[in-house]
Amino acid sequence: MFTKSERYKYDREAVREQNGRNLRSVWNVNTKPFPGAHFATFPPELVKPCILSSTDENDIVLDPFFGAGTVGFVAEQLKRRYVGIELNPDYVAMATMRLSLSPQEFAEAAA
Repeated sequence: MFTKSERYKYDREAVREQNGRNLRSVWNVNTKPFPGAHFATFPPELVKPCILSSTDENDIVLDPFFGAGTVGFVAEQLKRRYVGIELNPDYVAMATMRLSLSPQEFAEAAA
């Protein structure tokens, strides 16, 4: 998460752990392959706390290395807008396909 301002948003309540503790600096997130996907595709569970803790609904999330579009998908689910930058046309096509899936289809494709 990057910011130009010394004062930035961090909503620790949005990312409290189930036991009420603050989010720790080490997160346990299982990897989830996406068939035919970008080699560095990461699971939505890794993106969600970053977006929740640093944005509000309708804010814009920037992903300068958009790859397979996971950040865009999670941003949409959390009612955020997004801008994705990706130079590789194969990854652009992959992200376009993934972003057209319903949440259930997205989860099933990653299973």
